[in-house]
Amino acid sequence: MTLVETGINTLKGGRIKRVAEFLDVDVNMVTYGDGVANIDIKKLVKFHKSHGKTVTFSGVHPSGRFGEFEEIDNQVISFQEKPDSGNAYINGGFMVFNRNLLNQLTTDEDCDFESWQ
Repeated sequence: MTLVETGINTLKGGRIKRVAEFLDVDVNMVTYGDGVANIDIKKLVKFHKSHGKTVTFSGVHPSGRFGEFEEIDNQVISFQEKPDSGNAYINGGFMVFNRNLLNQLTTDEDCDFESWQ
């Protein structure tokens, strides 16, 4: 195991680039430190490899930020704590990327993984 100090203010793209020398395979994964999800990692990697893209993000439906209620005549008739928000997806925090992504990243602190060109 290797611990690399990438800087307290460095964004994700810069962090990934700063550990590039330790990434010795073509397909790599990254996740956020605070993510919890029911992601089938093997299926995610298989999907990534089968589509020939540089990066694959896991998409999840976010729960609502707040509990919601319905009322009729000032009476609450239903309440749901943080309901699913519909058909929108957000980045679920589990990503797969090919090594060639490193060519698009810099070690700059402001290099962000999600906004590389």
